[in-house]
Amino acid sequence: MQPGAPVADRLPPPVIESFVASSETIASGASVLLTAVFQGSGVISGIGPVSSGVSVATPALNTTTQFALIVGNGDGPEARITLQVDVVGPPTIQSLSASPAAIGIGGSSTLRWSVGGSISTARLDPPGIDVMGAASIVVTPEVTTTYVLNLANELGETVSASVQVEVAPPTFIESFSATPAVSTPGGTVILAARFQGSGTLEREDNGFYTTIGPIASGATISSGELLRSTDFRLRVTNAAGMVVTQNLAVPVIGPGTFQPARGQPIAPLRVRHTATRLADGRVFIAGGQAPVGGETNTTELYDPATETFTAGPNLIEARFLHSATLLADGRVLIAGGTGIGFQNERLTVEIFDPAKGSVRSVARLPGPAQFFPSQALSLPDGRVAIESSMSGTPSVRGVAIFDPSNDSLGEFILFANPYSGVQSVERLPDGRGLFIRGNNQSEIFQPGSNSFAFTAAATNPRGIDFATAVLGDGRVLLTGGTVDPSTPAEVYDPVTGTFEVVGVQRFFARRYGRAVTLASGKTLVVGGGDVQLGTPWAELFDPVAGTFSATGGLRTGRWSHTATLLDDGRVLVVGGCSGLPCDAELYKP
Repeated sequence: MQPGAPVADRLPPPVIESFVASSETIASGASVLLTAVFQGSGVISGIGPVSSGVSVATPALNTTTQFALIVGNGDGPEARITLQVDVVGPPTIQSLSASPAAIGIGGSSTLRWSVGGSISTARLDPPGIDVMGAASIVVTPEVTTTYVLNLANELGETVSASVQVEVAPPTFIESFSATPAVSTPGGTVILAARFQGSGTLEREDNGFYTTIGPIASGATISSGELLRSTDFRLRVTNAAGMVVTQNLAVPVIGPGTFQPARGQPIAPLRVRHTATRLADGRVFIAGGQAPVGGETNTTELYDPATETFTAGPNLIEARFLHSATLLADGRVLIAGGTGIGFQNERLTVEIFDPAKGSVRSVARLPGPAQFFPSQALSLPDGRVAIESSMSGTPSVRGVAIFDPSNDSLGEFILFANPYSGVQSVERLPDGRGLFIRGNNQSEIFQPGSNSFAFTAAATNPRGIDFATAVLGDGRVLLTGGTVDPSTPAEVYDPVTGTFEVVGVQRFFARRYGRAVTLASGKTLVVGGGDVQLGTPWAELFDPVAGTFSATGGLRTGRWSHTATLLDDGRVLVVGGCSGLPCDAELYKP
């Protein structure tokens, strides 16, 4: 209208009577109808011109949106009103968990959840409680229960998730038995158990438990070969992680087994000591060291008739890795050895007199042996050849000859190779002495000429810490050593002066083991392994067949122990354990 036009020609002012949506809250992706009643010309933002009273549809909406209705008459001011349509997302449950998922009777579990989207109500069933705004709750079900989290938004859209809390029954062991209850070496028993829960059977080997396998209640399982008294452990668990255990000892008894002596050593944890069978059948145990600790000067005496130990006189000088030689007059010659850290080699020579029950120092070696253990050889005429170094030249080695008739050291005889020590000495049936090296040529000592001559070297280098024993046929068995655990055993034939490899050992070749020939002519090889981790296994070498076979094992793994043949044919094993208990054990062939 032109300025100055008559008032009667002017248009009526714009008027908005109403502006509504068919729904002010919708789900994402939906649309609504917008209806406006007005006077004038109307436009809805995002949609366009509209007619009064005529509904128009919005596009699909994914977010909350405001619409504006603008009404004009082409002359003067416009009328405006807005309308908001809320877009509501569905409720979501990202996670729902129970911790722990299994509990014992009377236990509790924590339910935790995380949610998203639009939520107007949140309920946990059971117990049918409002958990709006919460993220966890502690529950204490009496029985296995499935919990359901229910969410809804204001449009009535719902979502739910469930989690189960298992209430596990208590676990218990009703019975655990072996049939038969005892075994002989190499035998087996059948293990049976009744229990509630999930069962696993374990077997003790050398202080460690290893799993045999799972076992069901009422089922049976074989023990596997038994070579020593063995402890089995049944472990039963339930879903809540509750564990009960029960141990079952299966003794291995009879010939070819080790059994604890009735009495036990006064100092049970000796290693690197000596044990000498006396003329009256008793055993004199001297010196040594604790597995972790220093050398000792204590001694004790074992009486096989009563299987008891009594304290003996102290050595003048504490030592380990020394030699102990029974003299023809019944006394014991103690020589060489070392102290803690393998320092301060012991040069004193001492004698234990069982008749007097005393020890006295009688001589001094010309020089340190510098190789351990110190070696000594009893000669046919009663003298003793003690490994030593020459006075003033500690790098030159041989033997000093001890004469028990006047308790003095006399002639010093050089090795054929005086620059290499020996690791073991054995007296051959003809009176000669075999001085054995692990990596170089061994030597033969001729008592008649008081001289050394080379003989063969071991077929396989075996370093140190190997075991030797004279066989019933006069040959010498070598087993173990430090060079290679798989090094096979071999024998030295004094007739041919050669070494020959023999049968494969049943158990691993070992260092720090001990070998003793039995009255049957077979040789018992027992214990060994490595420092702090001895083995309990034992085997027999048959010199006729040249083979090894298993025999009963020790109850406790041992290294650097002693194995002494008694007058009645049994073998006494003392010390060598890494910890208590460390009973003395007796092998009955």
